[in-house]
Amino acid sequence: MRIFLDKIYLSCAYFAALNLTLILLIICAQMLARWTGFTFPGATAYAGYAMANSAFFAMAHTLNRDGHIRVRILLHKLGANKKWGELWCFIIGSGLSISFFLLCLQRIIFFLYF
Repeated sequence: MRIFLDKIYLSCAYFAALNLTLILLIICAQMLARWTGFTFPGATAYAGYAMANSAFFAMAHTLNRDGHIRVRILLHKLGANKKWGELWCFIIGSGLSISFFLLCLQRIIFFLYF
């Protein structure tokens, strides 16, 4: 299972790199369009979507490789209490996710019935 997940993480990292290249191409196309007097409608939106894709698809690979510098520094400072720090981060992240889900659910119910 670990090998399968590592392959998925690596493919997501490649997809994130592809999206970064796509951002470059979109910006270059937008510059070329402006220089020639044409318009490229929606270019900033497309670049924004590609940026969001690249950020989210690269996260799993970066976490798997222990690449987040700030997280690594903090966990290194905890020393023997590293597992407690990871547990704390998991609890905070889960709490924020559940809170966001409940807020979205509340808004959906509000708009459906009022």
